[in-house]
Amino acid sequence: TTIAGNAFLKCTSLTKISIPNSVETIGATAFSQNPEMVCDISNLTNAKSVTIRAFYLSPKVYGEVNMPNLTTAGERFFSGT
Repeated sequence: TTIAGNAFLKCTSLTKISIPNSVETIGATAFSQNPEMVCDISNLTNAKSVTIRAFYLSPKVYGEVNMPNLTTAGERFFSGT
């Protein structure tokens, strides 16, 4: 499963999300600039690619980072979290 780039960029109505382990790719700035969004990333164990600024300026991202299959980590994908 892929979450497209900009999918939830500046989506202020999104307040809580838990990303399932079926997600393998998160596109550029997919969850960026959501200061009130609470995002659980602890199930991202099948992630292969998390691209540039995926969670940029979304400070309420939480969960243990356990991505053993990650092959692509974009620049600053957790910057500002």
